[in-house]
Amino acid sequence: GRDAYGVMRCAYPGLQAEGASVSIRLFADAQSAREATRDGLLVLYQRAFAPILKGLRKQWVLPVRGRRVGLDQSALPATFVHFLGNLQEAEKQLQIYMLRELFDLHDPQPADEEKFRRAIRELPAHLGTRAQALWSEVMAVIQARGEVSERLERFRQKSRGNPSALERLDEVDRELTLLVPQDFLTRYRSAVMRELPRYLKGLALRAERAYVSPEKDRQKWAEVSPFVARYMKAIAGISRESPSEDRQFLDEMRWMLEEYKLSLFAPEVKTRYPISAQRLERKWAEYEARVSVSS
Repeated sequence: GRDAYGVMRCAYPGLQAEGASVSIRLFADAQSAREATRDGLLVLYQRAFAPILKGLRKQWVLPVRGRRVGLDQSALPATFVHFLGNLQEAEKQLQIYMLRELFDLHDPQPADEEKFRRAIRELPAHLGTRAQALWSEVMAVIQARGEVSERLERFRQKSRGNPSALERLDEVDRELTLLVPQDFLTRYRSAVMRELPRYLKGLALRAERAYVSPEKDRQKWAEVSPFVARYMKAIAGISRESPSEDRQFLDEMRWMLEEYKLSLFAPEVKTRYPISAQRLERKWAEYEARVSVSS
């Protein structure tokens, strides 16, 4: 239709979450409509599965020792969750992560009535099992991250007076923060969550080797750093208007880099596929060709 000035405008319908209810609204662009619809669908799914979710939500907590009565010794040490900041806020993120994974609502999307009705028919029989698997994946990441952080601190204590080792351990710590940041629950999907413990195992091994031989760690990092710099520059150029294909391509590159780091710093941890500097160069050539065509 036309706006108040007589200019033809397009409007895009979407679902708008309004507290515990949902309404249909028109949006100025398709992306905004899909983002709002994802959140609107989240409300609808919670209403449709309310009886089941009521019991499941009680299990979606961070089991920290000393925080809740009744937790056994398998609970996480308090130091392992410090990186999450406020625990109540972190548990809210955990709840949203679980819901979005269970109902496939991480990505902005249009309303799909057939998909919604199929979920209502098919999901109840599998929701509990799937939820337990998702929760266990998250706990495995937090546990593995905490163990790497603990190991880094131990080697730092041993490296007092050894600035070369401390420098490399600080680099490993930066890698740890980038790999599992405070907001990792909003960044990653389940497919990535399942891979993170493997990358964290690689970081644990790298920490020990950086302590023993910091110069070797520096030399290996010199092989990775040019690719990391290119990736960071490319990511900085991505905007909300960038094609989704570009974002997906760079996401693939990011995890190829993690596999490459494993091959260099912890080769005993098996990579998902063969990886080398040559393969990364070919991948970058593909990306640069894409960018040059679209620009």
